[in-house]
Amino acid sequence: MNKKNYYPSRVKGRTVFQLNRDSELRGQYNALKEKLSEFFNFLSRNDSINKIIRTLTNPVVDERGRHFLQKHDYTIIRCDIKDFFPSINKHKLYQKLTQLTSTVPFAVHNLSAPDLKLLRDLLFDSSFDGLPQGFAISSILSEFYLYEFDEYIKRIFPNATYIRYVDDFLIIIPNIVDSKNIQLNIQLELTKLNLLLSKEKFDIQFYSRSKDFRFDFLGYSFFSQNSSKIYDSKNKILSLTIAEKKIVKIKNKIDKYFLHYKKSKHTTSDFYQLYYQIQNIFKGIIIYSPKHSGSVQYIGIPNSYRYITEIDDIIPLIYVVFYNTRHSALKKEQKEKIKFLLMPYFLQNKKMKSNDPDYRLYENFLRNFQYNYTKSSFKSLKSQIKNVSPNYKFNSELTIRDFNKILFQKIYRQ
Repeated sequence: MNKKNYYPSRVKGRTVFQLNRDSELRGQYNALKEKLSEFFNFLSRNDSINKIIRTLTNPVVDERGRHFLQKHDYTIIRCDIKDFFPSINKHKLYQKLTQLTSTVPFAVHNLSAPDLKLLRDLLFDSSFDGLPQGFAISSILSEFYLYEFDEYIKRIFPNATYIRYVDDFLIIIPNIVDSKNIQLNIQLELTKLNLLLSKEKFDIQFYSRSKDFRFDFLGYSFFSQNSSKIYDSKNKILSLTIAEKKIVKIKNKIDKYFLHYKKSKHTTSDFYQLYYQIQNIFKGIIIYSPKHSGSVQYIGIPNSYRYITEIDDIIPLIYVVFYNTRHSALKKEQKEKIKFLLMPYFLQNKKMKSNDPDYRLYENFLRNFQYNYTKSSFKSLKSQIKNVSPNYKFNSELTIRDFNKILFQKIYRQ
């Protein structure tokens, strides 16, 4: 593959590759991804979380919307594949895709010659270690690579619920099992694929009516707790919060935005840049992707963590905003504007702290605390762009998608 068609960048300590926006290869690889995707039923992140909830809890919730845990024991195995994409053996992957005897439910002899060339150009590019993280097609190719591993896990744990999202996977077994050699057996199977388990993230927990569990998965923290302050072993509920590591990342992001404002000239446009950045953390934002043409992104806490049942971890984040606000050069009315933006969280928290809280209130709150840029008018989007970039010159042929893209580029100075 010609190196002019893509560029690398560092994201969260990893090298991520992106195809150039004007490269015709972007469309070709997206089309190939759609062909290959027909052979797998993918679970989205939200589908994965929902499957965990359905596995661990009763299908019927109580009058306050709480999910009661099933009344039997569990063994919960949490795993992560270390350095997944760079560790994939490209030659093994190509063999799996091309050999007619492969156990993978697909062979690329059904693909056209141009599609085969696209695969070879990608898999045998010496610039990449393994699969290039960031390419849309890499995720579907990794599914082919792990197909036999998935079948192995289902075979040795036939009664378990197995959920894998890229390189993170969870095994929920509806009884207490002997944990001896579980980690070793999983690692031996991964070794056949030149892959390693992350020892730091491997965890086995046992849940019973007398022993609680807590584990993190896909940005959430799952834990069991008593249904009331009075101990009741017959009625334990499942609670979900934002994982602590994610809370720290959000806090650091807030501090970063205020630091940028502190170093700015404190103009009105600087304030609006900060305001929209804070809004996009705490509101559920729906926007046309600035990077991927036509696709829609769902960001912000209400969208990224729609299944949380506890709001307590979010309130300290709001206090981080208030602390930074008080120690900034913001004008009084600007401080009030930010405070007003976040006030719904305090009102919701007050309702949840009542003597008889309805847990469905928070679900409704998340659903309603949204801002949909894809449905905004030209006038509204133009006004917001002017707020962060007063001198921007508009083209009369711009679409709503274009306005979405421009606005987010200006908010984050991309």
